[in-house]
Amino acid sequence: MAAAGPAEASTAWGAASVCGSGYWPLDQHSLGISTVYLAYNGSTDCVVNWLDTAHEGQRTFLGADVETAALRQDDYDFYYHYAGPVRLNAPGQCIYWGGMVGTDANHLSGNWQSGASHCN
Repeated sequence: MAAAGPAEASTAWGAASVCGSGYWPLDQHSLGISTVYLAYNGSTDCVVNWLDTAHEGQRTFLGADVETAALRQDDYDFYYHYAGPVRLNAPGQCIYWGGMVGTDANHLSGNWQSGASHCN
């Protein structure tokens, strides 16, 4: 994970804690008014798309997803704080992870999907 300020690091650990016990922040990508966080616990990847503090509490269309070549887990709906967690057990496989944010599925202000990553 890139170096982050105290508030960003706190949110990254908060997003990882939503995944469950034993998860730690692994990566993140900003979508403008939200950030997609990837967490890991040694065998299972977990993705959470968290609204920034200026937009938390506002009903927003959010999505989070994680997939391999064979499996996909996703969560897309209207939320006030975050989408997810979505989890996928994929040790030793490349994953694709990402998310979206907007007023609805047809009007996105941010949409991102990683390439093959975290292949160990």
